[in-house]
Amino acid sequence: MSIFFFSYSHVDKSPYLDSFYVELEKAVKQRLDEAVDQIGFCDKRSLAPGDRWRGELGSALSKTRIFLALYSPQFFSSDYCGKEWTFFQSRIKCQFGSNMNKLPPLIIPILWLPFTNTFKVHPSAEGIQYELDGCPDKYFNEGMQSLVMKDDNTRVDVVRILADRVVECCKNFHLNPATDLPDFNKVQNAFKSLAIAESSQISLNSTFGLKHVRFVFLVGTKPELEGKCQHLEAYGDTPLDWRPYSPNDSDRVAAFSQRVVSENGYTSDFLPLSEDLFELLNTSEKQNNLVVIILDLWSMKEIEEIKDFLEQYDKYNFLNCSIMIPWNVQNIDFESKGDKLKEILEKAIFNTMNLKPQTINIQIESFADLSDTIKNAVEKIRGLLVEKAKVYGCVRSDIIIERPEISGPGRG
Repeated sequence: MSIFFFSYSHVDKSPYLDSFYVELEKAVKQRLDEAVDQIGFCDKRSLAPGDRWRGELGSALSKTRIFLALYSPQFFSSDYCGKEWTFFQSRIKCQFGSNMNKLPPLIIPILWLPFTNTFKVHPSAEGIQYELDGCPDKYFNEGMQSLVMKDDNTRVDVVRILADRVVECCKNFHLNPATDLPDFNKVQNAFKSLAIAESSQISLNSTFGLKHVRFVFLVGTKPELEGKCQHLEAYGDTPLDWRPYSPNDSDRVAAFSQRVVSENGYTSDFLPLSEDLFELLNTSEKQNNLVVIILDLWSMKEIEEIKDFLEQYDKYNFLNCSIMIPWNVQNIDFESKGDKLKEILEKAIFNTMNLKPQTINIQIESFADLSDTIKNAVEKIRGLLVEKAKVYGCVRSDIIIERPEISGPGRG
């Protein structure tokens, strides 16, 4: 039985989220008087809906004592998070009654991103207290993600307060385990009726709008590339671990990119390469989010999923996207096969390279160059979206405009 269940949108997953979870789990463990088998449960897998509550995750959700909800626009838009919330809250109501004013505070929100004019607490969660006594203003104004990214000392204070709250609730309230685990498909999403994406308008100055960058990393992992390239030390267990300028610079491109946009006043998150990525890109454009796609050419050559994505991407005309390609001049693979890699790229995104060459940045040879490229691209995209808003007025997020597909050589 775990002490707490860590509920978050997998769209928010990043090295910073992982670091925060580990730090919080450690802080809770230090404060417990009792010995427990498991402190926290954090699902790090991508599961199909039918498998969602089988095995470890279902067991943890039915037995955990505290529910930590990582608030973000993505959290309230997530079907999984909405159903996890519904099930855990039903456990509380089953034991303590349905009067929201008398329920114990076993759902503890964490502001991963701060509230704004367009990102507000969902009506279904309005009865849950999210303000923690003693938390610094920075936490409410910037959100936990920003504090972790900046390695701000305020982060330590917030983790301490959250850990104290978790342990206090464990001592004061005992929540009985659920006897049965319901069918995932039959559980209602607590947030479905008024999903965050259905807000009537999007402000040009909202955090989850023109001041929010979404990164896509088209990069393989070490297991996927083993035996296929000579520079495996540049890769890790996830695409976010990629170190494109290794061994001369061991910084991870994901962490570096988030620092760049954060220092320039933007919030950010990661979009995983998955079956619903194009749906997420469409949603991002409707929400006026800026999208930076960082591509590893060697991974593109060896991994069909990445090549397939690029070929599909080439059929669209996203106004809010920019592709960037780090290029390690010290890497012998690039030196000997660079021209061949460029040929594969041009074949995959022929239309984009010929019709929108300004959205592709090839051969970025250092982190300094990458920093400048990200800053320039983000400002260009932002400018385009502002001009679009001037033409159409404040962009309505509930109107879907059918996007024409680009045709060209090789398109059937």
